[in-house]
Amino acid sequence: MTFQSTLNRTSMSVSVRSRPGLCRAAVRFCKAMVSVPVVLLAAFIGMWTCRRVQRVLLAILVLNIPLQIGKQFFFREDERGSLGGFEISLTNIALAGLYIGWLIKLALRVGTDSHRHGRVSRVTIPAALFVVSCVASLLVAHDLFLAACQVWTVIELFCLYVYVANSVVSRDDVLLVVRMLLVGLLIQSCLMLAQAGGLVGELRFYGVKASGTEFAGVNRISGTLGSPNPAAAYLTMVMGVAL
Repeated sequence: MTFQSTLNRTSMSVSVRSRPGLCRAAVRFCKAMVSVPVVLLAAFIGMWTCRRVQRVLLAILVLNIPLQIGKQFFFREDERGSLGGFEISLTNIALAGLYIGWLIKLALRVGTDSHRHGRVSRVTIPAALFVVSCVASLLVAHDLFLAACQVWTVIELFCLYVYVANSVVSRDDVLLVVRMLLVGLLIQSCLMLAQAGGLVGELRFYGVKASGTEFAGVNRISGTLGSPNPAAAYLTMVMGVAL
């Protein structure tokens, strides 16, 4: 009996001593399970709000305006000769990353002294109305898919304008945008000169697309802008910045 009671007391003592250890292990496990999502969320916020990441994305965004590196899905042509497809490019990927960082910063500033409600630009209202009219035109579109692809491009350009107009406010950011515009102009100029000299024709390389120099039986260059008319419009605007 004495041995049995001693054994029972020993087992009870071991059980009582082991319970705090199990409790501490359970608490540590719960803390770890809670801390992992918090750390991942902090890393996500830190990555997208990092100034260097934002500047890299902004540089890619501006540089890809003339390069137009991307991939078109579901590309087709209707019976009237209209062309179109849903495009995923470096522009909308970089724009999505910039908007993620911008919205996170706005959310973190809500309720603080640094949060200010800026006035809507005079340009934003007619631009927004133009986007609304484009969306409304889908109701009477002959080919809904091709019209939706075009509206998608208009919305993307409007989002690009809104971001640049509201986020590019420092001197360094403005200089970065101007530098990338000039780098894109230099690349396009070299490519167009090579096309004019017969050194480059059709070009398909990792999303970079350059058309040939033959348009309607006439030798005309376009770089990576798709056709000579958009190329001329691009050169006209960016050369003004360069001058």
